[in-house]
Amino acid sequence: MTEVETAPHGPRRTGRDVALVLISVGLLLFARHHDGPGAAFLREHGANVSFSFGAFYLLRLAHVPPSGHAWITALVALACVWLQELLQALGIYPGTFDAMDIVYDACGVGAAWLVHVFTARVGAPSVKR
Repeated sequence: MTEVETAPHGPRRTGRDVALVLISVGLLLFARHHDGPGAAFLREHGANVSFSFGAFYLLRLAHVPPSGHAWITALVALACVWLQELLQALGIYPGTFDAMDIVYDACGVGAAWLVHVFTARVGAPSVKR
């Protein structure tokens, strides 16, 4: 096996992951402070999508899981954001629980996984999906 096949992250992928975390932070801030059309929807659900998208790439940067399989990272990210939603529902964590947040969290993680798959290094012998 080559190094590309065994290493979950290379310099290019790490740079991509950092850029996508920064983009998700920017989108989160935009969702929180936007006052134009769709502001209520963005505040209520856009933040969930951008937060869960960023959570996926933060976990990738932390090499969770160590195997580098993105689908496992997606499941861990989803479990983390859903745990936060559960804690909100129980009144333990500040915030407003909305059952639709579960769907938007899944959309954010799913979008992150798709971006990962479609931006994987072209010509790499093995892409861990």
